[in-house]
Amino acid sequence: MSHDALWEQLQNDWQTTTPAVDVHALAAKAKRKQYRMIVFQALDLVSACAATIVFPRISFGPGWIGTFPLALFLPLMWLGVIAGAWTRRGTWRSKDTDPRTLLQLACKRARAGLLYIWLNLGIAVLLYVALIPWIWRGQKLATPLAQSEVKGVLIVFAATFAGLLGWAIWYAIRQKRKWRHAKALLDQLD
Repeated sequence: MSHDALWEQLQNDWQTTTPAVDVHALAAKAKRKQYRMIVFQALDLVSACAATIVFPRISFGPGWIGTFPLALFLPLMWLGVIAGAWTRRGTWRSKDTDPRTLLQLACKRARAGLLYIWLNLGIAVLLYVALIPWIWRGQKLATPLAQSEVKGVLIVFAATFAGLLGWAIWYAIRQKRKWRHAKALLDQLD
């Protein structure tokens, strides 16, 4: 076999070799993810509706001190729900079940997940930054017994925020890993 014929055969073998991508597993995973996305979006919506109904009935104190958390929380909560739906646009289902389309969908979903977590983390930071001075102001107006409760609330706020931040970092790392994996498989197809 001549040198040119060997190179031609290697080129043909290389171009006809397809990467080992389990199309059925990829399609099943995409379908499961679609159902999870629908459930989480529905939970976001139901939670927001319930909070909109319940929160106005809760008194946080007299005057502006009582209405400030509600006036801040409800719009930010609805902003989070809308941001969640907006970041998921175009990621609900695949147009086709071929490997390239499913992997492109996986990449798009991972990027949407990253955007979703950073938008929601930003909203949470706005909420926490705005509510902590409000809680502190409430402490100064409260009785000594209520002041000790406010310190407990601040501790819970700090712990909740630390937990949210830890979860956001974990989720972002996970989404980046998913994106890199899908992108590597997509690059193998090219």
